[in-house]
Amino acid sequence: METMRAFIAVDVGEEVRVKLAEVQRYLGRRHAAVRWTRPETIHLTLAFLGDMPTGQLPALSTALDQRIAGLAPFGLDVGGLGYFGPARSPRVVWAGITPSPELEQLRQRIVEALRQTGTAFDEKPFAPHLTLGRVKSPKGIAGLVQRLEQDADREIGHAPIREACLFRSELGSGGARHTLLHAATLGGGS
Repeated sequence: METMRAFIAVDVGEEVRVKLAEVQRYLGRRHAAVRWTRPETIHLTLAFLGDMPTGQLPALSTALDQRIAGLAPFGLDVGGLGYFGPARSPRVVWAGITPSPELEQLRQRIVEALRQTGTAFDEKPFAPHLTLGRVKSPKGIAGLVQRLEQDADREIGHAPIREACLFRSELGSGGARHTLLHAATLGGGS
C-alpha cells in the first residue's frame, strides 16, 4: 500500500507571512540556535495525518468539500509570540492565533470528514499556532526566551481564511516541501 505524509491546513496569506518573516529576523538577532521555518511554508495545521494511504485521497477530498461547503469564509487574528517546552530548553518558537468559533467549527468539520473516511490523524488537543522555528541547541536560548516573553502580546496581522488545504509533505535536507493535493473551499466555492 502506497502512503504519503500529509496534513490539512489553512494558508495565512502573503501579508501575514511577510510580517512573520520580519518577526523571525527580529528574533534571529538574539543569535539563538534556531532553524527558522521558511516563511513561504508557514501555515496553520488543522490536522496532521502522518502516513496516509494514497488511495484515500479521492474519498477524503470529497468529504472535505461536503463538510466545509456550508461554512462561510472568515478571518484569523495572528499575534503573540511564545514557545513550547520549558524556558531552559524550548523546542518550538511560535506565533499565536486568537481563538475563534469559526476556526473551532472548521476544525470540527475536518475531524468529521477524517472520521467519515476512516483517515487516521493525530488526535492530540488542538493548539492553534504558526511554527516560526525549531530550537536546535541551548545556545542563546535565554535571550530568545526573554524576547519571546516580552513580546507575548505582539500583534502581527489578520489572515482571511477561504479554504482548507490537503498537503503532501516531503522531508528533505533543505526542509519540508509541501505540495497542494486538494483545496476545499469554504462557502462551496461561491
